[in-house]
Amino acid sequence: MLFDSCFPHIVNLACKAVLAAITDLTYIDDTIEDYSDYDPSFTYTKDCIATARSLVNAIRNSNIKKQQFSTYVQQYFEEDYKLLRDVTTRWSSTLLMITRVLKLKDAIEDITHDNEFRELSKYQLDEHDWQLLEDYKEILQIPHAFQDILGAETTPTLCYSIPAYSALINRWTLLKEDNPQWADLIQPGLDKLEDYQDRLADTPAYVLAMGKLIHIKIGLG
Repeated sequence: MLFDSCFPHIVNLACKAVLAAITDLTYIDDTIEDYSDYDPSFTYTKDCIATARSLVNAIRNSNIKKQQFSTYVQQYFEEDYKLLRDVTTRWSSTLLMITRVLKLKDAIEDITHDNEFRELSKYQLDEHDWQLLEDYKEILQIPHAFQDILGAETTPTLCYSIPAYSALINRWTLLKEDNPQWADLIQPGLDKLEDYQDRLADTPAYVLAMGKLIHIKIGLG
């Protein structure tokens, strides 16, 4: 059960390593000044996640902007979707923020080009930026899916967690091989996962769990 309880923590560390490769994590802190510039230390030059985050905060922190954004959203959707913040304590909140920003792309384009809110123009994203957000979403969806699967188990067991952990590594590895341009973004997460996998392989619990899994698969357990 120890690995079961550690699995979310290990995935969190791996995902934080990936996020650190694609965005400046200090900008998640609400006390940090908004991001609106380019940072040459990042692989893709512009920190699209930090830009999106600052835009989300700017809209959510102003009732007038929030109301106008809601008007734009309702031009495209029957439901009044809201922008989502991300938080330092939950890496998956960054994925949820990106997913919602992508969903509301048209409304965001409208308000960042609205002359009434010219101060938001510095958060405009071009097509390359939008594509990067799509890329980041695809990378982060993989650990999110595995964490959801294990979180749905009412009685999590080591013999199921370990294969899921290995499958997560395999999925990220395949994604990296299919998209070599993402290698520098995915590899930090893989390094974290593989380090814990190597430690796990040296523990007796690993052998016992794998034996239990084989029994379940052949109908002996």
